[in-house]
Formats: sequence, structure tokens, C-alpha cells
Amino acid sequence: MKAQVINDYLQPSEFKSDWELPTFDPKSDQVMVRMKSSSMNRGDYTIRSGAVKTFVSLKFPYILGKEGSGIVERVGEKVKSIQIGEQVAGIFGEVTKNGTFAEFAVFKEKELVRKPDCLDFDQASIMPAIGMAIVEMCRSHDWILPIIEREADRIANGQGLTPEYDESEKKSMTIVVIGASSGTGCMAVLFAKNFLTRYFHIKVIAVCSERNVSVVKQLGADGVIDYTKTSAALGNNTYHSGDEKLSIFQTLKKDFNIDFVDMIMDCVGGYYYYDDLTRHLKCLSDDGRRTYHVAIAPPGPLEVTFSSIPSILWYIVKNKAKSWWSAQNPYYFFFSTSPDNPRILKFLSSEQVCPIFTKIPITKFTLEDIQRADELMESQRTVGKIVINM
Repeated sequence: MKAQVINDYLQPSEFKSDWELPTFDPKSDQVMVRMKSSSMNRGDYTIRSGAVKTFVSLKFPYILGKEGSGIVERVGEKVKSIQIGEQVAGIFGEVTKNGTFAEFAVFKEKELVRKPDCLDFDQASIMPAIGMAIVEMCRSHDWILPIIEREADRIANGQGLTPEYDESEKKSMTIVVIGASSGTGCMAVLFAKNFLTRYFHIKVIAVCSERNVSVVKQLGADGVIDYTKTSAALGNNTYHSGDEKLSIFQTLKKDFNIDFVDMIMDCVGGYYYYDDLTRHLKCLSDDGRRTYHVAIAPPGPLEVTFSSIPSILWYIVKNKAKSWWSAQNPYYFFFSTSPDNPRILKFLSSEQVCPIFTKIPITKFTLEDIQRADELMESQRTVGKIVINM
């Protein structure tokens, strides 16, 4: 089969085209999929660079790619819910498993869902990772968690979503999305303005660079802050120390007259945004609401080693402890994958939720041109998602 492989941890990337790689036969509980489209994620270049090799050991040659869509080619004898010829989308649960940047990929049955009719293969390929990431981030909030649980149960039981609340029933929420033009950031804005707005009065303030302001406004953001004109331009792994420019949240107060937000969806990570929040905004509202800060990536450099783990864990534990000691501090959460993935994947692929993915900007590359795709991903200047067409 055709595939793009790496033969070692590499920085920068160096893919090798292999058009004669043997296919991987599915086991009894597995499904072989002829890939049509594969989504590229930040985790791909993190693994490829060797940044997490201390904890994730690969067997080379290795195929990157953890999600995608295609047509079922073969099924194991224990597979019951998926048939040959069906169009599917899925995501791997195992990091070390050979991936989707190939003509064929093998998934476990529970890692797949039928491709929604409203999505083409490219749109379906981006659905699993960013969809589940944003749902998990939202589940951190005590107001949102019971709604997602209820609606996921209804979808699993063959029911539609609960009817939209009356305007008088909706509580107001203000959400700030950091890194709003990234794949996860776009999904965060869209999920808030297309799903959460059924149950809340939602105001979304997006943070991105000036060149992407029009993109996030088209997605539904109510306001935008250009981070390049603030102290955030110095980097996300810095603290505030004699900054001459206003910070993100100082700008929020100045330009939007907002001094409390219900939730920060930090799709960038680092130290800066939590530090900025605790310095410049109230984290306890006058009516007793608390701010939730949810980060998608841990602070510190990309490379994770035994020596860096203690400081990262201490930072997370310290911030969580602060929220327990005093209501004046925000709740602090770090995104982690849920074992509830099959249920959430079905929720995301439902006909009432999946149209969100038709609105996310997509940049397409061929399998032969994967090197350029990887370089764009690593530049962290991607708008929306990158997909690899087979």
C-alpha cells in the first residue's frame, strides 16, 4: 500500500514515500479502512520530533496520523456494527499504532463511526480529534457538563437533542477562546455559538492575530482581540514582568468593558494566559459564579522529559489547589482524553451537531506533498485544519 513513513525521530521532518508497504490485516475486533482523507494534528509533529519519546516509544518505520475517514475494506469476524463498503470516520486510541497517512489503516470497531451524510470525507476526517477535545474542555464546566451528558445520552438512545430553551430560561455566559483560528479554536467558537447557544446566552470573545480576525468573526465570534498588539506577542510560555503593552485581559476590560468571564478555552497553552487572568480579571462574579480556565496543552517547552515533568505537575497541582483554597481564584483544568470516546464520537456525528464541521476552514494536501503540510502545521500558522487526501 501507499504510505508516508518516518524512519526516526526527526526535527525538522523528513518523510519517506513508500508505495510498496504491506497492508496490516485486521484482527477479529478490527476494521480495515481504505483512507480517503486524513487529518493532521499538533500531536503528529510532537511525536515525530521526539518531544515525547521519553514516554512514547515508536517502532520504525512508523506511519503518523491518528484520525481520518474512508470506506470499509475488510472487517474482523467479531465486528458487528460496521459492514464492508460503509463510509466511516475514526480516531485511534493508541499513540504507538501505525497511522492514517497511508492508503489503508486498521481501527478497532469502537474507534469508528459512520460518516454523517452532511459531511464530505475531508470534513469527516477532522471531526474526531477537535470535536472530542472541545467537548471534553466544555465538560469541565459545571453548567455545561450535565447538558452534554444528557444530550449524548439522547443521541445514543436514538433521540434528537432536547428542544432549544426559551430565552427566559437561558443563563448568560461569556467565553474567551485563545488561539481561535486554530483547528480546536475554530471548533470552540462554533460549538459555543451553534450548540451551547441552544441552552445559554453565549458571548464569545476570540483571541487571534489580526490577519485571522475576519475568519473568526465569520465563525460567530462576538468580538476579537488581536494578540499581536498585546503583551501576549512575547510568547505563551512567559509571565508578565514589566510589560509595556496591555495584556489580553486588560484589553478585554478596556475594549469590551468585561471584567469577569465564565470560561477560558485556552487552545494554545503555556503560562501566559492563566497568569494574565489571575492578575487582571475578577475570577468570582458578584452573583457567585467562578471562572473556569481549561488549557489544551501543558505549560513549558514542547519536549517533555523526566526532568520537566515535576515542574509541570507542580504548576497544575498548585493552580488546582489555589481554586480550592479561595473562590477568588479560577478553577484550573488541563485537557485530557475521556474513556467515553465512542459515545462522544456518536454525539458529534449526529445530524444536529455534525453540520458544525462544514464551517471549519480546511487546507488540503496530497499524500505525496505531506512534507509541506507538516511544515505548515509546525509553523503554528494554520487557519482551521490540515487534511491529507489519498
